[in-house]
Amino acid sequence: MSLKKYSHEDIIKMSMIELANLVLSEKGKAVPFKELFDEVADVKEFTDDQRGTYIAQLYTDLNVDGRFVNMGSNTWGLKRWYPVNQVMEETKAAPKKKMKKKPVKKKPEIKEDEEADNLDSDGDLEELTADFSKLDGKDDIDEEVEDLDIFAEELEMDAEYDDELDDDLDEEEDEFEEEGEEFPKENH
Repeated sequence: MSLKKYSHEDIIKMSMIELANLVLSEKGKAVPFKELFDEVADVKEFTDDQRGTYIAQLYTDLNVDGRFVNMGSNTWGLKRWYPVNQVMEETKAAPKKKMKKKPVKKKPEIKEDEEADNLDSDGDLEELTADFSKLDGKDDIDEEVEDLDIFAEELEMDAEYDDELDDDLDEEEDEFEEEGEEFPKENH
């Protein structure tokens, strides 16, 4: 139907959503919301205050009314124009760019056979301590010592954890042997 078939009084009495339906039917293509609202507001002869008041109402009505479909980028069309699968393809949002993650500081890997007791067996700690003389100030040295202390504590905790795991596995293996079963090798 065309707007031309209605009298001025009929158009003024008509709801905004019905006018939006008629405007889209006349155009025969999807229209940006702002353009659609401006045409409806012009036909209804809204003042600037009324435009500010009714813009949200038309947007809400378009979202709620099943005859309309948002085609993306706030462009609206009539649902009857599109097959269901075409609407789904056209309204899919563009993939969002993934944010780059900051690189995570990796903890140095500890070989299973290393133990906390052997931390200084190679003289590594003494060698690192000797490098302190190259640092500029006392604060730098304090930070380096603190880092080394933390690293040593982590190594000790890792070694203790490994020992606990080994003890747990040994206990499980003993339980299997007591029951006359063979302990699965992939777990050990």
